[in-house]
Amino acid sequence: MPSIASQAAADSRKRATNLSLPDDALTQAKQLGLNVSAICSEALVAAVRAEQARRWHTDNRTAIEQYNQRIAQTGTFAEQIDAWEAAQSSTPPAAKPQQQGG
Repeated sequence: MPSIASQAAADSRKRATNLSLPDDALTQAKQLGLNVSAICSEALVAAVRAEQARRWHTDNRTAIEQYNQRIAQTGTFAEQIDAWEAAQSSTPPAAKPQQQGG
């Protein structure tokens, strides 16, 4: 995903293009004083991000499923530490050798 800085840089490097838009919607947008270019840009950026996210999830589905399966079987690292600490606190301390007075 692009950072805010790269998005700002991308905004400054705009390129002219032709779009075919519904006539009624374009007329109404102009009457309402809407910035059609900005609206189209924002919609395009949102669509690109959504598609990138969808593809990332598709590409990583197997790894995510394997991770979730491992967590279901072994718990998270924090849960493992909690279990270890609980086991340590329920185990009586080892007997300490008595010191001989000198």
